[in-house]
Amino acid sequence: MRQFNCVGVALTLVALLSACASSRSGIGTTVDECCPPPDHTTFHVLSEKIPAFLGPVVVSNFNVALASYGMQPVEREGDLAVTLNFEYTDLTADKYVGEFQGATSPGGDVRFMATIEIEMRDNKSGEKVWSGSVQRVHPVRWMRVGRASTAFLHAFTDVLRGFPYRTNEIPTQ
Repeated sequence: MRQFNCVGVALTLVALLSACASSRSGIGTTVDECCPPPDHTTFHVLSEKIPAFLGPVVVSNFNVALASYGMQPVEREGDLAVTLNFEYTDLTADKYVGEFQGATSPGGDVRFMATIEIEMRDNKSGEKVWSGSVQRVHPVRWMRVGRASTAFLHAFTDVLRGFPYRTNEIPTQ
């Protein structure tokens, strides 16, 4: 009986650790600073350097994720000014021709890392009240926008997980 309990505990621990190590969206998330005052209830989004094809997908999914915490999106002059900044990091290794034949890439096939830095500032004082980011390594030079939309919604919901609720509603998973 004691051995069965140890195995059960070990399996539970492995399941918990693997759940923490992976994201359901395939996009990593980081929170650097939290949280805005409770009297902030509206926000507007500014996007910087987000590619044109990706901008509407990113902004709309961020709006949905933050609205699920009781915050109201507005066109301008929200209590919070949210900036979404796209950063591109090229991870392509220089290719070389091997000793015998063919081209090889010592760094593998990874092409780039896309990061969206999120910063929330009090619209009146300019003070930073929340910051974080979502990031993903892409093995190819292009993105599938349809798949990205769902992944962005999950990633934004994940990164905002500790954000204080403005209603009694809890975001769905």
